[in-house]
Amino acid sequence: MSHDPKLKSAMAEINFILTKYDLGGHVSLVSETDSEYLLKIDPSWSCAKLSERGVKIVAREKDFGSAQKRDEVFAATVHLLLQIGDLGLQAKFFSSEIRDHLEKLARYATHSVEIEDKNKPLLQ
Repeated sequence: MSHDPKLKSAMAEINFILTKYDLGGHVSLVSETDSEYLLKIDPSWSCAKLSERGVKIVAREKDFGSAQKRDEVFAATVHLLLQIGDLGLQAKFFSSEIRDHLEKLARYATHSVEIEDKNKPLLQ
């Protein structure tokens, strides 16, 4: 959880914009000391919602008035979730590339480099 008020304020504006333009998205913001993220999967054209158990998709014909409308909303929801997933994989790949470069640079550094990572030590 972020303690940086700049991040809270910026994310509130981004959430407002996503709502205003009826968009979904996954946003990560980083300041000098903290980070903040937003996962918004519930624009009006999506049948996905976040629940305590994760993502919940409800696509019943009775909720949309017709099978055609249900299928359109379901297709848009699948598109939303796949795009967020694809972009997440790209970010993960990019992070791995950065980690590889940092590890190489750290090996050649003339001074000690200490980077905290709860998942994996930078240098082993």
